[in-house]
Amino acid sequence: METTVKERLIEYLKCKGISKTEFGERIGVSNAYVTSIRKSIQPDKLQAIALNYPDLNTSWLLTGEGEMLKATQSVGDITNSNVSGVNVNGKEIHINPDAYQTLLKIVESNQKTTEKFQEQIDRLISVIEKKYDSENR
Repeated sequence: METTVKERLIEYLKCKGISKTEFGERIGVSNAYVTSIRKSIQPDKLQAIALNYPDLNTSWLLTGEGEMLKATQSVGDITNSNVSGVNVNGKEIHINPDAYQTLLKIVESNQKTTEKFQEQIDRLISVIEKKYDSENR
């Protein structure tokens, strides 16, 4: 049995732990908006949903096709969906054995970047501490 737009939206809200009230406030509609949805969502409301909930796959919301959540990409995160053989579905990550080397390179690169940031933070703390010590003597 195919689900409705309203049922899919409610599924998303439950998945993310978002109340209907909070949802309504964020997109600028009444608390009863979700209950009043029939077969589709007005374009301006869909745009507000897309802006406020960027992880929601609006194509899925409207048609039921595809995944509820968009695959995400972020620096330092292994949810980079452009890695061939890595499938991110919600909180689950499935890795094709052929993708391990590519994924390992990404993780190693991110580790080096993190180490460089930490060195910069340590130097900044040292400068601040020296300045503080010299002003409080």
